[in-house]
Amino acid sequence: LYISAAHKSAGKTMVTMALAGALTRRGHRVQTFKKGPDYIDPLWLTQASARDCHNLDFHTMDDDEIADLFRRHGDPVDLSLVEGTKGLHDSVDVEGRYSNASMARLLGSPVVLVIDTRGMTRGVAPLLHGLAGFDSQVCIAGVVLNEVVEGRELGVGDALWIALGPHGEHLNNNNDDDDDDEGSLDDDGDEKKKKNEQQQLVTSSP
Repeated sequence: LYISAAHKSAGKTMVTMALAGALTRRGHRVQTFKKGPDYIDPLWLTQASARDCHNLDFHTMDDDEIADLFRRHGDPVDLSLVEGTKGLHDSVDVEGRYSNASMARLLGSPVVLVIDTRGMTRGVAPLLHGLAGFDSQVCIAGVVLNEVVEGRELGVGDALWIALGPHGEHLNNNNDDDDDDEGSLDDDGDEKKKKNEQQQLVTSSP
């Protein structure tokens, strides 16, 4: 799973650490990765998963090196968690080069968005629609609502239910024909099966 957000400081590290720690304590083998040359967050992620966190960096590695590192350390475990940087579509140029979305596409990883809801209720829904629809090759698999003000939980939840559907079926509605895109690490049936199992592992854990 690729943990991303709409912008920086939304809570990505906290969510990634929480998932890695909770699943590791339940006996699952979790491998963490961090996009970019960051050295602070990987220290926390290493502690949470009891496994060395590895950097995936477009600036110092080519696509093949990133893919090889991800496979080598991700294949033997139950779940790979990648923490992104900044926002999902933020990049070094207007074409989206080196963005989190491009990294998620390269790895074939479904994305979980961490949304900072401070000052928002119904506005969360169009924000998610925009993030999901901007690049149809990126699969948004889940959403974590962070910083929800006490008393507004139902308002935010109802807005998402109405706008996105009870199971989020209104998101990724253009992704059905993209399963065979070149460059994805999930081209064969075994990889797709493992990805589905990983999603179920996270969604079934309290």
